[in-house]
Amino acid sequence: DIQIYSIQVGGTRVPISSSDLAIDTDYEIQATIYNGSSAAPAIGMPVDFSYLSFGIGTNSTMIGSDTIDLPVKAAPGHPAIAKKIWRTPKQVGHYCIQVKLNWADDANPNNNLGQENTTVGIAHSPALFEFEVFNRNVVTENVTLVEDAYTIPGPVDCEEVLHSQIKTQRDAQTEDEQKDARRAWCSSISRRHAVGNFPVPEGWTVTIDPQVFPLPPGHSQIVKVATTPPSSFHGIQAININGFDENKQLLGGVTLYTKR
Repeated sequence: DIQIYSIQVGGTRVPISSSDLAIDTDYEIQATIYNGSSAAPAIGMPVDFSYLSFGIGTNSTMIGSDTIDLPVKAAPGHPAIAKKIWRTPKQVGHYCIQVKLNWADDANPNNNLGQENTTVGIAHSPALFEFEVFNRNVVTENVTLVEDAYTIPGPVDCEEVLHSQIKTQRDAQTEDEQKDARRAWCSSISRRHAVGNFPVPEGWTVTIDPQVFPLPPGHSQIVKVATTPPSSFHGIQAININGFDENKQLLGGVTLYTKR
């Protein structure tokens, strides 16, 4: 559990929404740590605080560490709280706080990372966005950013699936024909997610700056996106920005939500 606190005059801590943070300001991050074991405490456990910038291929930035004594489950002092002061970046944007527990003698190390998404100093206009593209590769990437409006389609009707299975069993005469029919059915399901099925809605304008750029290894590029809906639009619209290399291989992407 992660909670961010504003630091008031006199040192008082007041809980604050992670979507209401100011730039270049000190906040205290408090992480509540639970022990799933009733037999093994974790004394002197390091807890690392870091954040990820919102974007494509971004790196983790270290904030600092705390050390806690975590008793066994249900013992006095459980759960324990780790704390760290975080000075928010000077650049507006979305940032993901990460809290990682470092304990070598852990029966289940796969549940030792917690995350909290934050918004730092975003302007009131929801149609203006800014994010970072980072090159983790060892060679220069020639990046192209492409927009679409993909969302996960609704589930396939169970009656349709059952009808298809019955029809396959009735029409296919051999085992190979049944296999071919099943492959064709699976291909039709896959085509529901094809990129060409999800263009940006008619009347929308999406401006990406820059849209095509070279990116040397270990370097990053700030990208600005403006989404302009038609005057008749009311609601929430997701716009995806996908990054591709020169071989049209996907590098990653972000989803931007415009609300009016």
